[in-house]
Amino acid sequence: MMSEKNVQQWFDSSLGQYLIEHEHCYFDKVVVNIFGYNAVQIGWPQFNFLRLNRMSSHFSVDLVDQLPCVLQLIIFRFRE
Repeated sequence: MMSEKNVQQWFDSSLGQYLIEHEHCYFDKVVVNIFGYNAVQIGWPQFNFLRLNRMSSHFSVDLVDQLPCVLQLIIFRFRE
């Protein structure tokens, strides 16, 4: 399993940037017309895949486990 530092380094590479650009294009098209009160993105909180969503509240959830097989922390970050 890659460490968080190695994953971020990969996303900073040209191939990683290419992937993120395509992911942003895909999610921009998919989430723009989804409606409701709250939008929740699960995983990859460093990338805002809800940026074009019209809901008033955007949340990002990141799962971090410090011990094998034990979920230690769930981080909610509010996005305006």
